[in-house]
Amino acid sequence: MNIMRVLSLLFKSETGAVKTVLSRLLIFLVIFLVACVIAVMGLGFLLWSSYLYFSSILSPFLAALITGSGAILLGVIIVLVAGLITGSIKSTKKKASYKEFLNTDDLGMASEFINEHPLESGLTAAVLGFLAGSSPDARRTIAELLVELRQSQRMN
Repeated sequence: MNIMRVLSLLFKSETGAVKTVLSRLLIFLVIFLVACVIAVMGLGFLLWSSYLYFSSILSPFLAALITGSGAILLGVIIVLVAGLITGSIKSTKKKASYKEFLNTDDLGMASEFINEHPLESGLTAAVLGFLAGSSPDARRTIAELLVELRQSQRMN
């Protein structure tokens, strides 16, 4: 699979739509990063104020222990809730059915590629999902791109 060919097909077919989607993605990422920095700063102030409150009641060592333990407990709870919401924490029966689905003949090569390159596969899926959700023209372009890729693979 020639990545440069795929990118050239993508940019030739819908230049305006791709630029619009990429600019929206960049704006979203910048705003998201700013929001994350502000949230981390707010959490820092919250932890510092709880430490100052507990240190006025208890010894500073015990106040630091309580504040740190509370922060760790909050982090664990957030990770567990995120795992339950996203479905990462599920029964092994469902995971076995996914493995069986991915090991079929049609998806054998895709499964190998995803296992070898998990980061690239995840990022590609995220970007294509964002592009597909942005406009009907982008969905059509992605569909045409996938058809072209499938035809080029059959020729090889």
